[in-house]
Amino acid sequence: MTYLNEALIQGSLLLLTVSLIIGLLRRVLSLGGKLLLHKLVYLRFLLPSVFLMTFSSSYFVADSASLISASEKITSRPLLKTNISSEHLSATPLEISPLSMGKAFEWPLFEMWLCGVCLCLAFMLYLNLTQRKKLNSRKLLCDKRAQDLLRDCCHQLGIKKILELSESCLLTSPALYGLIRPEIILPHGLVHQLTEEELKHVFLHELSHFKKADNWWNCFFSLIQIINWYNPLVWYFRSKTQELQEQACDARVIGSLVDAKAYG
Repeated sequence: MTYLNEALIQGSLLLLTVSLIIGLLRRVLSLGGKLLLHKLVYLRFLLPSVFLMTFSSSYFVADSASLISASEKITSRPLLKTNISSEHLSATPLEISPLSMGKAFEWPLFEMWLCGVCLCLAFMLYLNLTQRKKLNSRKLLCDKRAQDLLRDCCHQLGIKKILELSESCLLTSPALYGLIRPEIILPHGLVHQLTEEELKHVFLHELSHFKKADNWWNCFFSLIQIINWYNPLVWYFRSKTQELQEQACDARVIGSLVDAKAYG
């Protein structure tokens, strides 16, 4: 059985086991605890990628060693007759190492996995470039009320860095955007449609994502999803992780508010 088959079976069993544990302990585990279990699962799924990076090099090394040993066996045999014709030599079968045969069957599977990784990675880069191009038209929001409210929310959550605030006419909901220089982007005109309390709830939600580095975690989750693209349970597990992220973020914001109904 090839390594990819073993990784598929073991990974699927792990996902099913963790999902079963979360389902049985849903009343005991907090949202943060469930999300922590999800993160540990993704860390476990990072291990197959380390193996697969060395798979190609070990393939060539092992296969070359088997061919060298086979050639040594052939050349070390004593020649019984010196008048052997060239036709007889060409008809003599060569010994093929079982390891070489096994690698010959495993190698196309690795190529399929690598092609799938490249396609998924290219598609993800395309989506990110499209989103970046889409958001290039955003403008810095200079509303003093919103800037002061954002600063107060940062102090409330213990965030020292004050994020930039901008707006875009191409967004339909607020979003935390960027990794190195993250910023909060609001739909155009939303700051004038919401009350001060509602705008505060929006800022607290996005700042909670920033405080827990959810943007960085999402990149890591996407990387694991690309590496394990052949496992449909990983795609399902990824969607559940997104739901848990939003629920855990809402729980943190509600815990810092006096009136939770207004946030809902």
